[in-house]
Amino acid sequence: MRSTIGGFVLKNFLLLTLTAALTVGVVWPDAGAAASQCNLQSYGVIAIFIISGLQLKQGEALKALQAAGSVIYGLSSILLLGPLVLAPAILASPLEPSALKLGLAVFACMPTSLSSGIAMTQTAGGNVALAILLTVASNLLAVATLPLLLPRALAGGGAAQQLVGPNSSGTCSMQLDPAALLVQLLAMVLAPTVFGACARAFIPGVAAAVDKNKVVVSCLSSLILAAVPWMQISRAMTAGGASGFSLYVVMVCGACGAALHAFQLAFNTVMCKALGLGGREEKQATPIRKAVVLLTSQKTLPVAVTIIGKLGASMGDAAAGYASMTVVIAHLSQIIVSSSLVSYWMSSRSSQAAGV
Repeated sequence: MRSTIGGFVLKNFLLLTLTAALTVGVVWPDAGAAASQCNLQSYGVIAIFIISGLQLKQGEALKALQAAGSVIYGLSSILLLGPLVLAPAILASPLEPSALKLGLAVFACMPTSLSSGIAMTQTAGGNVALAILLTVASNLLAVATLPLLLPRALAGGGAAQQLVGPNSSGTCSMQLDPAALLVQLLAMVLAPTVFGACARAFIPGVAAAVDKNKVVVSCLSSLILAAVPWMQISRAMTAGGASGFSLYVVMVCGACGAALHAFQLAFNTVMCKALGLGGREEKQATPIRKAVVLLTSQKTLPVAVTIIGKLGASMGDAAAGYASMTVVIAHLSQIIVSSSLVSYWMSSRSSQAAGV
């Protein structure tokens, strides 16, 4: 009985910790808000990438560099599917209030998540190097694509005036700071990953210790990953971002976020198979496809919150807070849906290894 419960907990550890993080953040937000004020969220992200680097094998990096088709498709899906297809569809839907639609539409246009996608790829046995490459490249390219595509994506919902200058014909008055984004990516993604990879490669015994304790390392990464949204939701709750939110609206936001993410997962899974990404041999293709599916289906929270914050003056603080809370709930929904998929993959892999 105990072994059965333990096995269930290990297989679903990420999902369980994320669910607990969401619950604690809503019921008792003070602790998470205090941790966020101490900048523990940034340290948590750095720790996640150090762990990713410790588990990064040289063969994975070489395969990622050789998977040109996967990189091209991944970047195209991340940067174009949301602004050209998803956001207009969301804004044309009958969802109310309009701030909810705006929050979801902005979220759909974002580049891939900065931490959770890589951590989940690592847990699922995907190609971590490819996940890191897609994360860094898509977030850097988004600095150029978002100011061009986001106003047009939101135009159908009447929100373009909040983003596009009155005397322009398609140019965006909202500016993203590419230098600041680059520094953030270097400091919080690349540098910790390189540090962990160098420790694995050059410090005797590190690689063997990490490989020997895969379960412990994976659980540690999951705990840190869960702590990040715990602090985000706690901060939003204490800041009054939940003002006007009923349980019904929370459930609607969660359902919409989950449906949006499920569609992206299904679409990108079908496309990966149709395009034959990763090659014909399933054993070699599976890690590549897992990375592509997860990274192309997830959206980053910080950039979405930043953009909605820039709209606050024109849309009002109440609507901006509503939209921000919508984005936070959608982000948590995508993590829970993705973690369920990762748990399924891990369960299937364990069954195959056991010969079931």
